[in-house]
Amino acid sequence: NDFAGHPPANDVLAAFTNLVLYQKLGILGDIESHHLFEVFAVFLLIIGVSIFTYIEFGIFPSLVASASLASYPLVFSESHFNIKDPVEMSFYGLAIIFFNFAFKKKNWKLLITSAIFAGLALGTKFNIVFMPFIVIPWLFVYYALQKRTSLQSPKIFKRSLVMLFVYSLLAIAIFYAFWPILWENPIEKIKLVLDFYWKNGTTVLPEVSQYILRGFNLFPITWILYTTPFPILVLSFIGFLVSLLKLVKDKKHIYLLILLWFLVPIFRVSLPHTAIHSGVRHIMEFIPAMAILSGLGGKFLYEYSARKFVKVSTILLLFLSCGFILYELVRIHPNENVYFNQFIGGLYGAAQKGIPFWGNSYGNAYLQGVKWLNENAEPDSKLTLLLGATINIPRQKLRADIHFHNKYWSGPLNEGEYAMEMSHNYNQKSYFRYAYYEAFLNPVYEVKVEGIPILKIWKNSPEFIKNGFKEDVEIELLSQKLVDGRLKIDLGKVVMLTKINIQHGSSECQGQKEGYIMTSTDGVKWDRGPDLIDVPQSQPEVPPEKTGFTDTNFVFFFTGRNARHIIVNTDMLSSCFLKNPKVEVKGLK
Repeated sequence: NDFAGHPPANDVLAAFTNLVLYQKLGILGDIESHHLFEVFAVFLLIIGVSIFTYIEFGIFPSLVASASLASYPLVFSESHFNIKDPVEMSFYGLAIIFFNFAFKKKNWKLLITSAIFAGLALGTKFNIVFMPFIVIPWLFVYYALQKRTSLQSPKIFKRSLVMLFVYSLLAIAIFYAFWPILWENPIEKIKLVLDFYWKNGTTVLPEVSQYILRGFNLFPITWILYTTPFPILVLSFIGFLVSLLKLVKDKKHIYLLILLWFLVPIFRVSLPHTAIHSGVRHIMEFIPAMAILSGLGGKFLYEYSARKFVKVSTILLLFLSCGFILYELVRIHPNENVYFNQFIGGLYGAAQKGIPFWGNSYGNAYLQGVKWLNENAEPDSKLTLLLGATINIPRQKLRADIHFHNKYWSGPLNEGEYAMEMSHNYNQKSYFRYAYYEAFLNPVYEVKVEGIPILKIWKNSPEFIKNGFKEDVEIELLSQKLVDGRLKIDLGKVVMLTKINIQHGSSECQGQKEGYIMTSTDGVKWDRGPDLIDVPQSQPEVPPEKTGFTDTNFVFFFTGRNARHIIVNTDMLSSCFLKNPKVEVKGLK
């Protein structure tokens, strides 16, 4: 009954490459053989874009388009480890390319090939359901521009409807065949999947609210402007204008297909009440069209160069631009998916300006941390993640003697474990289980891009505690009182809080549900963090009693927050936390 999520066709295909290359032939590693599948899928797309552009526009724009696609930072990086989005982009793009050739050449084999790719795309993510908004308008314009008699038109219309109907059936059949869990009660389970997509596609995150203008979400186009290499951005903009002109002036339908291919994925997440998460990796299907537009931009610059010297200079400039992009990729390798261009000042500029999701490597940086640990961690070391689940790191990549489990989190107990986590701008960093390590410890290793850390490793031992954070003392309370389900504490002076401990009763009271703690330096302005008071602040796998959180003892930690006044807000008059409380507060010495 809880079934929901993305379809598994891509996972099945990746398992097949693993079966052949790892289990049968043994020529690739277990993980590498899985990821080879998405590399191969993107390779097929690059070939497809190259052939499509060559047939429609010539060899020179084909070279520019394929180079732009292959070197696009998000494509290059994600194709090595992202099992869904690059694969969806590839199947989506190949479906459009074969669809175009099928109708122009009136070839059923090409149409079936397109339907197969559409089915595989549908079996990967539901993004492909927006493909009709690209190919159907193009098909109408394509037929409208053909010189045909009125007698032929009805036949063509009926034949096209039959082809589209068969096309849809084949795509759905492939989607259904790759998902055995649907075979029992398919209607109900597909409803759950649709609910999953609807919820994720309409939940606008607070981080992007500043980009909402009259209901429209400008974040996707802003992200594209800031994360596309400058040469591709300029060439694709020129190609976009050229395509509009050719479509309006010369009535060439192929430009409509490319423009819709580029615009529809972006527009659908820019509409009011629609959402996008983590940059634009979830709509990567616009990138092949953008690459083709950059090829058209290069073609325009070359053809409108008046003299031979200028033409040669244009070709040289384009090759230098390609070299510039490759330099950018090499410079930040293997972290190409955190690339920002010169418009925003690189990743450093994006971090300074607070661009949402800057530095989010989607877990790619973990592998660099693992390599450092394998080379530097002491024998029989312990490792924990601060926010992520242990599934984020393949155990076979980690040195065998390193004990890896989130139960090893020790926080202020300083038991010597290594703690690793990504370090981009996400709200979860304010949770104590991460914030303690950030505030109290000096990292032993950082993965940096342009001077900005995107992953940190700490060793939670006393010798790595920052100066001024090594010793805390008990603070004498000026007053404490219970008021309407709240415990109000006045310390009499501002201190840097580290801990509040409340011993309390456990009978004739209720267990705590949610609730929070507020602090203030003046009793007027109050601050509260994301941590609730009904659960320990450690990793969930850590036994609560390890940090002193029991049925008769409440413990709440701070990361040196300045405060004089503390309010423990239980929102419950009968909370056990308020049953004969004995309060102890500690702060930094």
